[in-house]
Amino acid sequence: MLSIFAKRGKDIGNRVAGKTDALEAAAALGALVAGADGNIGDDEQAATVKAIKTNEAVASAFTGMQIDQAVAKMFDKADGGSRSGKLALWKEIDDVAGKNDAAINEFVLVAGMDVADKGGRDAAETAVLEKACGKFGLKLADYDV
Repeated sequence: MLSIFAKRGKDIGNRVAGKTDALEAAAALGALVAGADGNIGDDEQAATVKAIKTNEAVASAFTGMQIDQAVAKMFDKADGGSRSGKLALWKEIDDVAGKNDAAINEFVLVAGMDVADKGGRDAAETAVLEKACGKFGLKLADYDV
């Protein structure tokens, strides 16, 4: 099973190079998870950047500055917890989910899970991740390791 994920990881870099949809979706899910408890900390934004940069294929497709800017943009949308901001973030996720690309969907989900795991995942964060799983056609339990 790990070899499947490794192969998919290599393929992601080729598919996302020059396209920001996957990067923005991962940043959006990180922002939604971070804001799930009603309070977004700088450490959660940093955790989102780290989660994205941890994926070597994605990190090689974008510069550090591009990743930082995408995360900052999505966290700005999440700031204050407005309905319009949340809807805009979910739209970023819907854009990727609609393409039915399993490897990219997994990347986005796992990045969100990494943010949730910072400090321990709570029920509100799990609800956000479950909603994302529903959009991606994935099961959260399959990625809890």
